[in-house]
Amino acid sequence: MINFDSQQHYYWLHFWALIDSVELRLGDLFNAQQSQWISKLRALPFNSQLLYIRLLQRKPIVFAQHKLKYPEIDELDTAIEFLEQSQLILISKASWSPYCECLTKLELLSCIDLNAEQLKPLKKLAKAEFHLALKQLPIKANTPYTILELKDNPWLQFQAWYFENSRQQLSEFVLTDIGQVSYEDYRVDRKSRLWQNSQQLSDYWQLLLISSNLELAISPSDEQVTWLQKARFDLSKLRSIQKRCLDLIAREHERQTNFELALQLYAISSSDFAKERQARIHIQLTNYSKAKQCLIAYSSPQANDGLQRFARAFAFRQRKHLDMEISAPVRYQVEIVQLEWFGSDLGPEQQALAQLGQFGWQGWHLENSLVNSIFGLSFWTVFFANIPGAFSHPYQRRPHDLYSPDFCRLREQQLAQAWRLFESEDWLEHLLTCYRQKHSIANPWVDWNRMSVSILTTLVSTIPKLVWRQLFQRLWLDLRHYRSGMPDLFVYKDGRYCWFEVKSPSDSLANHQRDWLQFLRQQLNQNAFVLELRADAPTLKEQCFEALLLDP
Repeated sequence: MINFDSQQHYYWLHFWALIDSVELRLGDLFNAQQSQWISKLRALPFNSQLLYIRLLQRKPIVFAQHKLKYPEIDELDTAIEFLEQSQLILISKASWSPYCECLTKLELLSCIDLNAEQLKPLKKLAKAEFHLALKQLPIKANTPYTILELKDNPWLQFQAWYFENSRQQLSEFVLTDIGQVSYEDYRVDRKSRLWQNSQQLSDYWQLLLISSNLELAISPSDEQVTWLQKARFDLSKLRSIQKRCLDLIAREHERQTNFELALQLYAISSSDFAKERQARIHIQLTNYSKAKQCLIAYSSPQANDGLQRFARAFAFRQRKHLDMEISAPVRYQVEIVQLEWFGSDLGPEQQALAQLGQFGWQGWHLENSLVNSIFGLSFWTVFFANIPGAFSHPYQRRPHDLYSPDFCRLREQQLAQAWRLFESEDWLEHLLTCYRQKHSIANPWVDWNRMSVSILTTLVSTIPKLVWRQLFQRLWLDLRHYRSGMPDLFVYKDGRYCWFEVKSPSDSLANHQRDWLQFLRQQLNQNAFVLELRADAPTLKEQCFEALLLDP
């Protein structure tokens, strides 16, 4: 009889929720090993399942039985016996390697059939030398320790297929159970899945392995690099991981001056990062004609702002080599307001708000949250539309294809409906309803910690709809690129309002921040300033500040 306790055995529930979900969506794509593994697990007694799940959650794959302490698991010896019979674990008895992984030096010494005098030289050895010396000696026949070793299993694959990434783990279940994080309710089933064949599943797993190793500075094998070069994926998710891997590998070859291979890998990647590196390498190799071709292409209107900016600046610096008549890039000259820097415990943004408050200006330090949150609420139904492949598990903050070039095309109907709601007289009411109904649900755009009903209402009532429309249109041009760099402060008074990017004495303006200030000022005719806090700043008079403002 199973003594099930949902509080003690929560991890069992979470584990099987994950396995069942993956099997429901992808079971027809499993290979024989994956199907057999699940069958073995289901056939295990309850205590053996508990122990196996516990072992899967731990980092090492080798364990000393006497160190396993799980009060909720009865008859541990019997549970281990069933796991060994099911060939899910191995019992190591005659190899030093697993012993060295999980036993202390004193425990290892007790496994050697030598007298005290013979053991003395071994005790003095450092850890690495000690382990090496052990391998020259036999393990005592009656050693008191039982070493368990997990056999190869597809658990990490199942976890990756469930979350569609290598970062999230079963802890997501716990966070949701205690109410720390909540997620939108969208469809997750076989019809809506991303993967359509077993080859895609296999490719995804291989890409994740390579990507994870690269993040740990582990170089891929020659076979893996060749596979990355030759692979042609039909899913944007696979192509995205492939590009990231190629960029990391190419960058390392570039550092090692393997320029030809780096160029080959960058060309296959074709990411913005790869394009920039190609131009730099061509200059370094004195391939000026190729560098010129690259920079001309990057300057085209089809390229994003960042790539265009790089092309203009780099071409100007290299104009002699490129034989190009090109003028220096013109940087937008921001409008600057100076306030006194007190160097107090208050952050620069709070200091600025306090000083502006003396003139009757109210406001908040919202940064990107201002526009992004209103944007996320306005287009909530677009971001969480049930599009095949967008969602694969219940713990997603965003759809898998959020930054895909096809994102809007696949959601034309939802996007059109959201724009109609925006244009209607009920837009504010719609935002407030969405805010109340969806509050605390994870959304890649909405910052629940900074956005409130009063702030939302004030923003929408103060900023004209024409301005909101152009802000949203800019975001939709490139969701990844334009979602950051927005001014720190929003302040308002008597129907007028201002945007401020605050800079302390040790801070400087980033390119994407300058771009947003230029867009707000030149395209939208907004009062957008850099607010410098300086110890030597003259006292700002209210009349002087008011004179800087553009007419509403």
